[in-house]
Amino acid sequence: MIASTSSTSNTITYNAPAAAGTYAFRFNTTGNATYSQTATMGTGPYTISKTFPTHHLSVVPSSFVYTGKPFNVNFSIGSFMNQVTGTLSLNGNKIATYVPNSINTVSANAINVGNYTLLLSTPFNGNYYSTITSETFVISAYAPHTVLNVPSSRAYNGTNAIITASISPANAIGNLYMSIDGGSSILVASTTAASNTLAYTAPASSGNYSFSFNNIANTLYAEALSTGSYNIYKAVPQLRFTQECGSYTFDGNTCNTIASISTIGNQITAGLYYNGTFEGSTSNTITYTGSNTINTYYVVFNTTGNANYTKDSISYAYSINTHHSGGSTTSTTTSTTTTASTTVTTSSTVTTT
Repeated sequence: MIASTSSTSNTITYNAPAAAGTYAFRFNTTGNATYSQTATMGTGPYTISKTFPTHHLSVVPSSFVYTGKPFNVNFSIGSFMNQVTGTLSLNGNKIATYVPNSINTVSANAINVGNYTLLLSTPFNGNYYSTITSETFVISAYAPHTVLNVPSSRAYNGTNAIITASISPANAIGNLYMSIDGGSSILVASTTAASNTLAYTAPASSGNYSFSFNNIANTLYAEALSTGSYNIYKAVPQLRFTQECGSYTFDGNTCNTIASISTIGNQITAGLYYNGTFEGSTSNTITYTGSNTINTYYVVFNTTGNANYTKDSISYAYSINTHHSGGSTTSTTTSTTTTASTTVTTSSTVTTT
């Protein structure tokens, strides 16, 4: 018996259980001298069915690029009188237990790039079924930012080129590779976790220089790449005659030719030729005493160049003429200067009597 009427009230109000289950009620009387015993069933048994707790689960943000920083997970469980507990797991590892009466926030430590699943699970109890809610999210590889600075193309001047590069974040580590004239790339410099910039002193010699600056893709960072190239062209050596012989009438005297070549570090030589005969070479200045024989002389001063300088040649001609008594003698001196792009020829005519 769970309730009875009384002599002052012929009705009963009974608060039945709220828990899930099947319930049946019997209402009867034992009778007395006037009334017989009776029993009345209710309208039949009724059932309070088990239900599911409500879940809320979210990652803030839902998917993101790797930053190395923690991220937040929000979750809550709804049940009558907060009777349902629950646990939160990340890829199968428990990271939190639900605390009732609030939206729980968990700060998850930074994890690597990849796909992840969060599970919010509640156990079975007498009124609620066991329930699992899942949320998936992705941490994508971060693409670092790279910057590469190379100089403009120029003629060889003996000065080293400076290549600068930087990468962010610093712990992505950038590597600088160099290729000369289409050859194999070689590693010439790298940044460090302590310094995200570098400066590399490139060769000064002529050539085609190609650079690439990149990081190596790993579980945290995607590959980022910057490229640049420039040319150091061959320079033209400075050849000149600092003294030339002019044509003259034979008098028994000789004439000196002085020629010079100017290059950085005197790195190449030039040869002096008289009428096709090699008379000497120099990387600076040469003086040659010519013949005093009556003739026309063709003087050539040239160089074959090297890796940094083009070939070049300059020349001139003069004559030693026969002396004539009476009458007149005409002589012509011709000088030719040839560079990589220009040829200049000059001549002078002298008449003697």
